[in-house]
Amino acid sequence: MLRFDRENVIAEPEVRGLLHKHGFSVANLSSRLTEGGKQFEYRMVIRSKDRKNGETLAEHLRHLPEVLEFRISPTGD
Repeated sequence: MLRFDRENVIAEPEVRGLLHKHGFSVANLSSRLTEGGKQFEYRMVIRSKDRKNGETLAEHLRHLPEVLEFRISPTGD
């Protein structure tokens, strides 16, 4: 999950590119407005063969001022 201010959203193609750059494939991407329309959120399933990719992605997202919140939830091994 990636959350942005409604007026400062990273476009879907850029989000997909960022995830691919960090070694992830993207599936089931959806979007919605939250917080009474004040925030924009992407939800998706991402997959990577290397567990370390999650760490590098989280580090990158922490430094993006547009990102208000993110959630990366590992599943399986």
